[in-house]
Amino acid sequence: MRFIISLACLLIMPMKLVAQTKIPNGSLSITYRQVENGEIGKGYHEVELTCLAGDCSLRTVTLNQCWDLGGFGLGSYGFIKVETSSTKHGDLKVSNVTSNSIALEQRYLGVVSIYRFSYSLDQYGNFGPLSLIDFSGVASKNSDILGKAVTWQLVPLRTTDHGRFDTVKLDCPIRVAALPGK
Repeated sequence: MRFIISLACLLIMPMKLVAQTKIPNGSLSITYRQVENGEIGKGYHEVELTCLAGDCSLRTVTLNQCWDLGGFGLGSYGFIKVETSSTKHGDLKVSNVTSNSIALEQRYLGVVSIYRFSYSLDQYGNFGPLSLIDFSGVASKNSDILGKAVTWQLVPLRTTDHGRFDTVKLDCPIRVAALPGK
């Protein structure tokens, strides 16, 4: 219930009540997994936010979403999926900027995602690969297939040490485009 109330507050919070500051230049990236109905999904979604001169873009690379292709004699395979959105194209909106955080609203294929990145800035007022302090997010979709609105939480991967990268094992091989052999 608290999750739904938090999502509602994020979606209806007027931008005028939030102090806006300049959007820093640089890139931040994190990998998250989706939690729906208390269960964590198997997919890994790496997002990279890049901002320059007030324009931002968000690239999402999804791995480990396995599809059973057994009917074709292929077994289970995953595909690499890449999605992009940007403030220039209008499917990404910077909805909150403070001195150490930025919140984004992304609309992509009927899904509304809200991301919050907390960061530290370097001496020049930019953020970079080591600047990310925390991440949170939620997503929602009105599903015609299920006949209801669904929401899920976006939970960042965390390492057991203090490094910036972690190794994950994929559940199925990845299928990639290739030329036929000779």
